[in-house]
Amino acid sequence: MGKDFKDFGDIGDLYRQEFIERLNSLTRKRKVILDVLKDYKKFNKGKMESLIRNFERPEKEELRRVNPLIFSFLLDNLFNSKDTMASKIADFERNSVSRYVLFEIFFGRNLLLIHFQVPRSSVTKIFSEKREQN
Repeated sequence: MGKDFKDFGDIGDLYRQEFIERLNSLTRKRKVILDVLKDYKKFNKGKMESLIRNFERPEKEELRRVNPLIFSFLLDNLFNSKDTMASKIADFERNSVSRYVLFEIFFGRNLLLIHFQVPRSSVTKIFSEKREQN
């Protein structure tokens, strides 16, 4: 590999056991997250704990202070409302849920976009706006 790619490691790293284990771990977490979100209208404390265990970011701990019923309403708004994505993010943040938790919900975004029909343009717009701010 050239010098430009030194931070990314060698292509042979794709076959290292650590890489494969991490990939398998993320795949399992994504499946659990999607399974929980498919039945979001029947959200409870146990499902909240399952999400917390499977999210990666440290902000996931904030979910312990959120009422599961409120989180269920936020998810319903996220998946079904015609509001802008910025408005949906603001709703999460008003209820003490970090936008990074919301972004973890989109960890499996391709499946989420199909199952819940969140407009791809809304997701793209939010990320591009955030990039412009930085």
